[in-house]
Amino acid sequence: MEWSAICTRLRADPNDQMAWDALSAYVRALARARLLARGEDIVEDVVADTCAAVVLDLDAAHGPATFRGFVIGKLLNAMKAAIRLAADRRASLDLAADLPSVTTSDAFDARLLVLDRCLEGLPERDRRAVELRYFQQARAEHIARELQVSAVNARRIVFNGVNRLRRCAQAAVGASAAGSRGQPI
Repeated sequence: MEWSAICTRLRADPNDQMAWDALSAYVRALARARLLARGEDIVEDVVADTCAAVVLDLDAAHGPATFRGFVIGKLLNAMKAAIRLAADRRASLDLAADLPSVTTSDAFDARLLVLDRCLEGLPERDRRAVELRYFQQARAEHIARELQVSAVNARRIVFNGVNRLRRCAQAAVGASAAGSRGQPI
């Protein structure tokens, strides 16, 4: 399936399995060419993170003609993050204890509330997978062991959980914009 067809199909149906499979295959081929020396687990994490970023930001894609570039941008960001995370893990320093506490803005607090509500609304397995991946930076193999599934299924569970979070957050923002009588989102 061509890049433009993937974009068109995902815009028509964000849950189109054939389009996601084609996207994953393209992203995997690109990531393997650049990251295989770092390990297959890094490649698979980058594929999962890239596909999650695409689903979260699909509305920002300009269209079929530029979709490949949009995805490659997400891939490059995921690769940088994976390389940085690997370097941080090697250093194995706990810098969080040395950081001063930061006061957040009201807008940021509202977004955190939306995220928290949406996260709580996920099925238990999806919530646990997302928490492990994004709050504990766990790799797919660790998530798979925790959930007692294969690594491929663990990545799919994370992907589905992120997709559900996106839909929930969009609905919450939409409800707020439509007039939620001044209640926080």
